[in-house]
Amino acid sequence: VATADTSLIEDAIRVAGLAKIRAERMQNMLQIVKEERGEANFEYLQNFTSTDAIQKELSRFKGMGPKTISCVCLFALGIPEFPVDTHVLRISQKLGWVSASTSREAAYEYLNDVVPDEHKLDLHCLLVTHGKWCYNCAANGKPQFKPKEKWTCPLIGMKSGKKDIKPKVKVEKQVKVMKEEVKHRA
Repeated sequence: VATADTSLIEDAIRVAGLAKIRAERMQNMLQIVKEERGEANFEYLQNFTSTDAIQKELSRFKGMGPKTISCVCLFALGIPEFPVDTHVLRISQKLGWVSASTSREAAYEYLNDVVPDEHKLDLHCLLVTHGKWCYNCAANGKPQFKPKEKWTCPLIGMKSGKKDIKPKVKVEKQVKVMKEEVKHRA
């Protein structure tokens, strides 16, 4: 990756967005690490004894903010972290886990304390996926990926602490459409 054609890296990571910027930053980080340590990889992070030390080390690189560092800890190093991206924040606010005015950084601090370590990976992945697919929970009711079949958000009706989560599409209409589809399949 450190010496690869940047366009190949961009193609490999395009699904994550900002591929050009991310590819350049990845190569820059790897070049710095190679100059400092002789090898272009981050395996040395496995020898760090604390998450704080890893966070401090990674934060010195351009493009490595709290969410990205939390993702590296969780996905690459197996450290129980709970990254808070836009989907996790929005759904956490809807469910009343954090207030509507809570910043992503404050939500990260709070949720990392209250989400049990053994559930952080699965819950993070679940919330991100849900936020990308659900009309009710996606930003502005526009999911990144359109579901192939009509379905009702399982979070509708759950108490958010102050009010019920309301559907963006009338539930009755969705149920009627689903019943019609079942009749046609039978």
